[in-house]
Amino acid sequence: MTAARPVDSSIQAYHRSFGPKAAILVSSPTLTWEVWPGEGSHVTSATMLINGDAVQATYDEASRRLTYRPDRPLFAGDYRVQCKVVVDDRLTVTKDWTFQVSTKATPILAEANPQQIQALNLANGYRENLGLPPMTIEPHLDAAALAHANYLAINHRTGHYEKEGEPGFVGITPEDRLEAFGYCGGSWECVTYNSGGVSESVRDLYNAPYHRIPFLQPGSNVPFGSGYAGKNLSIKFGDNSTIDSEVSPGNQQTGIPTSWDGNETPNPLRMHPEAASVVGYPIVFGFFSPDNPTVNLVSATLTQNGRTVDCYVNSPDNDDHLQAAVIVIPKRPLTPDTTYHAHVEIKANHKTIARDWTFTTGAK
Repeated sequence: MTAARPVDSSIQAYHRSFGPKAAILVSSPTLTWEVWPGEGSHVTSATMLINGDAVQATYDEASRRLTYRPDRPLFAGDYRVQCKVVVDDRLTVTKDWTFQVSTKATPILAEANPQQIQALNLANGYRENLGLPPMTIEPHLDAAALAHANYLAINHRTGHYEKEGEPGFVGITPEDRLEAFGYCGGSWECVTYNSGGVSESVRDLYNAPYHRIPFLQPGSNVPFGSGYAGKNLSIKFGDNSTIDSEVSPGNQQTGIPTSWDGNETPNPLRMHPEAASVVGYPIVFGFFSPDNPTVNLVSATLTQNGRTVDCYVNSPDNDDHLQAAVIVIPKRPLTPDTTYHAHVEIKANHKTIARDWTFTTGAK
């Protein structure tokens, strides 16, 4: 992230992700630049040129992005993108990059298949239980997720990375694969291998605390894509830039599982070597902001009828896989049909954010 300042330092602007900026496999990409003004300022004009020609790009204050979607597929070849945003009619911020449309690019992405629709509906079911709006299918995310699932199935692998030269290779990292399919912006990737199918795979990802975090993104129209092949499920979550905190289990949610088997890589219990193989169901607090600040834990507790429940607490202070989230894991399975009170307090962006809520476990 960088900031631009004129002589009048009261006006500021910030910019971060942009693209695509690689050889892409779809000739109908979404060109986007994430750029936003400082507090109290506004974008007063925004333009985009492609190979020197002006296009009808639009700036959206909510998503903080300048975006252009071509009305027809692009020809194979090289493209130069030149963007300019003006803040308060005085500060000018520019961005310039190139990308290539591959000769193998497809003009139209496939519609979601039944398994991709099933994964979306299952994920939205978990969000509905938390009182969150449904996510929406994003075709570029669907394509990237399905390509990775196919790669994992063909090469009998699992995980987030691909090896160049192997069958089905698209890109080494999740970001590379998103770029290849013409998607740019904040994203999360979840991958699992489960012989039970899509339903069990989504369940296992949601129950695992690290992988649950992107399910909790606040706001509407969170982009979602998935792909299932050979028992491998890959899910891609986009970022909708909404600022808020969310928790799971949700406030007054019922039927919560009592235990968890620690099935996650990396295992959040790795820094607690004394932990049993089966622990209580993890509680997740996430703070979401486009700035993605590192949160500082103030306190985190779980009580039942005023009695403290012994828990492991993971935060950015002790867990290198956390930045804007806190995970509270009861040391022993919770009691069935019992109401618990959770409390998490953090500091982020020089503000204190506290959540107090209750949830009730299900039958054993």
